[in-house]
Amino acid sequence: MPSRGRSACTGSRVFSRQFTLYPAGKYALAVIHDENMNAKLNTNARGSPTEGYSFSNDVKGLFGAPAFSAASFADDGRVLELTIGLQY
Repeated sequence: MPSRGRSACTGSRVFSRQFTLYPAGKYALAVIHDENMNAKLNTNARGSPTEGYSFSNDVKGLFGAPAFSAASFADDGRVLELTIGLQY
């Protein structure tokens, strides 16, 4: 089930968000920095993103999103901390 929300930066380049995932299993995250707050990832004329984005495990797709198997991680209900670096 997708989880969406808005969060504000505090001047730091570090962002933290807590999710409760049900049920335990394999999940993957896609993250965007919606700089103009229009609720979408903006792209240029060639379709390349013009805002920051990334996926869990910091995997990159060749032409689009990476495979779920590459971006997925296991969640067993315990607190899990992931670090995801945005690509600009």
